[in-house]
Amino acid sequence: MSTPLDLIVAWHDAVRDRDLEALAALVHSDVEISGPRGSGHGADLMLEWAQNSGIGLEIESFLQRGLTFVVGQAATWPDPDAEGGRTQPVAVASVFVVHGAQISKVLRFDDVDAALEASGLRCAP
Repeated sequence: MSTPLDLIVAWHDAVRDRDLEALAALVHSDVEISGPRGSGHGADLMLEWAQNSGIGLEIESFLQRGLTFVVGQAATWPDPDAEGGRTQPVAVASVFVVHGAQISKVLRFDDVDAALEASGLRCAP
């Protein structure tokens, strides 16, 4: 049986590999999604994002309380100026919420502090 952290690691692998079938199995059909370009609900929206964004996310850190995780990540995207290359990594963070055996929420932020505040794992000063 997978742990909630195993699900989140598998989600990162599926996004990196553009494995839409694996990604669909990891997220709830009404998964909540939010990021710098908007928000919405649904596995289809997540699959479209994963297929079209080209993003690669590597886990750098995580904090867990219950089934809520704040994951510090290094994000890269395809570099249009380099044949097959990627941009330099940018630090970002995401909030993941696991419900049952699936991810029910993925919210991306520009930094860990914003993700911690949004998740309720740390209050604003």
